[in-house]
Amino acid sequence: MHKNLLADISCDVGQIKRFERATSGKAGEMFFPENTFAAEFLGSSGLYRTTLDDCTCIDFMRCGEPCKHMYKLAIESGVIDPDVEPWKLYQNYSKVADRVKRKIATLTLAQLEELERCIDTIENAQGGDT
Repeated sequence: MHKNLLADISCDVGQIKRFERATSGKAGEMFFPENTFAAEFLGSSGLYRTTLDDCTCIDFMRCGEPCKHMYKLAIESGVIDPDVEPWKLYQNYSKVADRVKRKIATLTLAQLEELERCIDTIENAQGGDT
């Protein structure tokens, strides 16, 4: 299994989005033989062969981190349960981020400054920038 497949991705927006795509049906059509930890996905650039260790898709080849196909395989094979935290939370990342962006656009300058102070407080409590 890839060393980062089950890693904490809470501070990695790219990985959260990959997991989100895996749970939203954007991983492509999956061919998953029963009782195996391997699958093939029909993607936009052809057929991707995927295991819990690697994938032949461009995203995995480029970054070397788990891709949406690997997350989808982990879900389908029971390695990851998307209905428990933190995985459940990651499925809604884009919805929450979009809602926050819309709300920020309506804030006054004073409210934005207060929000910035709150963020600074959180970052300081966590030991630096997040």
